[in-house]
Amino acid sequence: LDEIADISLSTQAKLLRFLQEGEIKKVGSTKTQKVDVRVICATNVSLKEKVEKGEFRLDLYYRLNVIKIDVPALKERKSDIPLLAIHFLDKYSKKIGKKVNGITDEAMKYLVNYDWPGNIRQLENEIERAVTLADNDSYIKSSDLSEEIFRFQEISNTISLLENTYLKDAVEELEKEMILKVLEKTNWNQTQTAKQLGLSRQGLIKKMHRYKLEK
Repeated sequence: LDEIADISLSTQAKLLRFLQEGEIKKVGSTKTQKVDVRVICATNVSLKEKVEKGEFRLDLYYRLNVIKIDVPALKERKSDIPLLAIHFLDKYSKKIGKKVNGITDEAMKYLVNYDWPGNIRQLENEIERAVTLADNDSYIKSSDLSEEIFRFQEISNTISLLENTYLKDAVEELEKEMILKVLEKTNWNQTQTAKQLGLSRQGLIKKMHRYKLEK
């Protein structure tokens, strides 16, 4: 039973009765039927807190809390992310009918570094989206990932840069990264890149030479 904390109090009473008596009554039937099952429940909130608020029955809480398994959030088990990402990649490649050969190292780095507040479901949705956007017979690239993950990585890179370099070096590195990203966005069109950055074309060329930016 997923999201057990969300069921109503009336449904909780029925579930408790079932667990205690081991009987069910099918819809439309007047007879009860004995069943022998194991019940596994999952929740992402504290049932104890729900009990204290009067939103979850105390007797049902103790009836369910026989063996408790705490699963850490995805951000606390980073080593699982590549395995899960490849699993979902295979799943949605087959479902969508598209050949996606894998995930680039850069894109995988973005996935591993992200915090995943939505845990595995969010990761699964992200991979499904990336498979949908990726070209056939290609790899998932960082540009196939959502804006949220892309921006998170940019902020992380900026913080890391500012923590480990002098201001002058940090500014130059940020300028280089910004120019490179716009160049890639415009497919290395210097006129469009200069316009988006508010530079003259000659000024852009000088900076490209300075930072050794070549396609």
